[in-house]
Amino acid sequence: MENLVAITFQDSDPFYDDNTLEDTLAICSNPFKKVRILLVEDNPSIQYLYRAMLSALDCQVDFASNATEAFCMADNVYDLVFLDIGLPDKSGIEVAIELRRREIHKATRLIAVTAFTKELIQNECDAAGIELILTKPVHKKDIEALVEQTKATLKPTAIA
Repeated sequence: MENLVAITFQDSDPFYDDNTLEDTLAICSNPFKKVRILLVEDNPSIQYLYRAMLSALDCQVDFASNATEAFCMADNVYDLVFLDIGLPDKSGIEVAIELRRREIHKATRLIAVTAFTKELIQNECDAAGIELILTKPVHKKDIEALVEQTKATLKPTAIA
């Protein structure tokens, strides 16, 4: 026992940066950020269903009930935005166009959610930078797949 030597890896240790033990444990125990989602949906019942699904997937979710609220939240960083196409004040396509104009949302995944058939809105969605169209009713497996795909693209970070 008396021959034990303590070795530190200050030059090669990825966690050495004057981090506390708590910081290091936080990085190790959850190396990925939560997926940050904006849900733009005017129907409270649908909001409730999304909240249940996305909470179970450990996502950070903000809600907007119309385009005006979505524009107010557009300065926040989101990884994924679900846009109802049939909003009361503007269309989800108009919201997508405005989000794409902002540098902060150039890489944000925009997903249209609609009761229309995809063929009716495909060209407009493509032009607005919407990546995918989901038709209502949206299935839990589709939401899970989108969240998992998005989570796979996130970079490790320390948890504050």
